[in-house]
Amino acid sequence: MTTTYDPRSFWNARFERYGHTGEVDKLLYTYDQGQRLRAIDKILSRAHITINSGTEILDVGCGTGDLIWSFRKYGGPTTTGIDVSNETIDYARRRFAGSSKVRLHTIGVEEMDLPLDSFDLVTCINVLQHITDDRKFLKAVENITKVSRMGGHILTMDFCPIKVKNKKPAPYLVIRSKEQYVSIFGKNGCRLISEFGLPRIGVRAYRGLCWIVACLRTSVSHTGRISEDMKRDTHGPTIKSRIFHLTKVTLLRLTKPLDDFLPPFPGRFTDMRILIFAKTTCLGTSGKVQYESHAGLKLRHSTQSNIFH
Repeated sequence: MTTTYDPRSFWNARFERYGHTGEVDKLLYTYDQGQRLRAIDKILSRAHITINSGTEILDVGCGTGDLIWSFRKYGGPTTTGIDVSNETIDYARRRFAGSSKVRLHTIGVEEMDLPLDSFDLVTCINVLQHITDDRKFLKAVENITKVSRMGGHILTMDFCPIKVKNKKPAPYLVIRSKEQYVSIFGKNGCRLISEFGLPRIGVRAYRGLCWIVACLRTSVSHTGRISEDMKRDTHGPTIKSRIFHLTKVTLLRLTKPLDDFLPPFPGRFTDMRILIFAKTTCLGTSGKVQYESHAGLKLRHSTQSNIFH
């Protein structure tokens, strides 16, 4: 039986059930979201991208607005957030009520019709991988590049490995290679200037621990030796469940220093990548136009050392 993926319904239901659209496990979500936000800060700094009160930012797939909130520490840039989920946008509107520098819209990136050349920075965190239709994916990239200003930057974070082993591991997820991202953004006038990997050691270790425990429980249940504690697991926390929770918390605390220290991480060692593109050409009816700086020199980026292969 094929499961139909409707983005708005799927992410609305996810938000209604968990209060966010990230990791289902609450403990893992809290850890992972914090790691992503800190990694973005470090990577923007390493790529020499400056944000201040005059910066115009578009956050594609803004969700409940965590990244927009994080950007406030840079002096309050003007930020536009879009998301396909009206439930998350309603929440974000309440969160930023009274803020004149935050604008929020319920719309998918492949459908958005924002003014051209409007944003200095476009962020797109774990969004493109959830556009399962290839034609809509191409349209989404086209829209993102159109609203970016010449010389501006686009930051994407997605699963984009060197080699794709399983293109569609879930109905709501399509894995495309790094080469595909670079090629498609390149055809829309953007050049890859920086690439970073997220090690996600804590997430990997946490999931590994949960998998081991699940296997042990399955093995015990098959032998018919189920303790009274395990029988009561569904009715409330037991000593074993409390110990398991404490073990997970301890594991994340132990791995956190590594996750904090390692980014930016060489991209070849992980499938979760942050790619930073610079818009260097304008694709118009007359073809490509090379961007020139105020000094009349062709724009060049001295960030070659930031690219890990």
